[in-house]
Amino acid sequence: MVLRRSNPLQQLPPDCVPFERRRYRNGVAHDVTEYRSVVSGQKDLALQGSSEYPPARRFALRLAREWGVGFRGLDGRVRTAQNLDAPLKPGKNRIARLDPESGVLMEENEGVATLRSSVLPRSSGFPNLHILGGAGLGFVGLSERHADQVFLDLWFNPQETLLLALLTAAALAAAGVFFFQVWAFVQPARLSVDGSRVRYRGRSLPVADVREVVSTSDILILTDRGHIALPADFCKPSATPVVVGTIHQLIADRATGAALARP
Repeated sequence: MVLRRSNPLQQLPPDCVPFERRRYRNGVAHDVTEYRSVVSGQKDLALQGSSEYPPARRFALRLAREWGVGFRGLDGRVRTAQNLDAPLKPGKNRIARLDPESGVLMEENEGVATLRSSVLPRSSGFPNLHILGGAGLGFVGLSERHADQVFLDLWFNPQETLLLALLTAAALAAAGVFFFQVWAFVQPARLSVDGSRVRYRGRSLPVADVREVVSTSDILILTDRGHIALPADFCKPSATPVVVGTIHQLIADRATGAALARP
């Protein structure tokens, strides 16, 4: 497809939209969702695609900044070129109250709102044992190469020293990632939102930096650079829209309050 020269970039802001695709593996069909950055109104003109929404959003947002145009995310809200960095705004529609049957319990105490999952299985977010195995193999490799003796005389064999240093760094990094996953796993399945940050299982984001709250394969709370992912089974499937709307409203209210409190 060729764009006409009469269409200025200002009339073609990038969007992020989901595409359903069917892939075949070993003769078995699998339906997958791909998120594409497209030119608004030109869904056949894909600028970039990703199996996950956050990288597709970052790409489209970067184009919007470079072109000086607006941006429409998966939540359907249009952000003008002047409001790309504006805090999340409260929704116009009133959000339905969370029903106890939703699988989420909500409580507020001294300005802190907490959403607790009562249905999330303990297997969700289980630490990746492959990472632990990689760390273990790294330390086994260090012992097999007698790393303690090499490091006693760093300049005896510089190449061996460099190799062992890289192997040590990789093994320690893998171990660090695994123990962080363990620490996050033992945290309760609880999302908390206060006047400055939103937190979930060891991850936190400033409320003023949140730009979208959407539902994909997970419930995503996104800033321009990072995100928090709540597993889809954080709540019952039928309650997902209400939970997403509630999280959006909680963050937006506190971001608005923080902005008004600034001198």
